[in-house]
Amino acid sequence: MEDQFDYSLLIGKFDMACRVIRDTEWVTNPANLTDSTRDIIQRGEMIWLHRDNFATGSWQQARLADNTLRYVQHHDFVHEQSDADG
Repeated sequence: MEDQFDYSLLIGKFDMACRVIRDTEWVTNPANLTDSTRDIIQRGEMIWLHRDNFATGSWQQARLADNTLRYVQHHDFVHEQSDADG
């Protein structure tokens, strides 16, 4: 069955750029890690998190550089401040 959800609607909500500080894992389903797809985000890569949810909970949804939505552990990332952040 093809995924019919339009993820482009969610991409705008990921407004906080973060850089990976060490190689770390992403997962597709933190509620079921046994059956979750996993892979590695390399140190130095950029991801985007929800500013309002940063540092809440163990796993946080993130938009990766390839625009896929995955779950990461926020303690492996540092916020990249921009001029807009003040």
